[in-house]
Amino acid sequence: MNETKHTPGKWKVMQNPGDSADKRIYVGTVKKPIADICDLYGDESQANARLIAYSPELFQALEALVDDEECRFDHHGYCQTHNLSNPCDMQRAREVIAKVKGESCND
Repeated sequence: MNETKHTPGKWKVMQNPGDSADKRIYVGTVKKPIADICDLYGDESQANARLIAYSPELFQALEALVDDEECRFDHHGYCQTHNLSNPCDMQRAREVIAKVKGESCND
């Protein structure tokens, strides 16, 4: 698979410390913010910022959990390789990884 081209982590959630009237949340590194979130929704905005900030770590964890074994489904739609139902979570994880890496155009 191709290397990802995103800004290297660790990303963090930051407020603008120099301006208390600034209602934005920044996500990224100190040197390179990658997201600017309008903080109009309080807890929801903070939760969105955390989800974005931890996405590189979530992605790395997902990649570490995925195996290379092909899914084999029985006539009931259950994956016999991973003992999971259809869609197999392992297959779904591979599809998400491909989307993040730009290897899939399916949304």
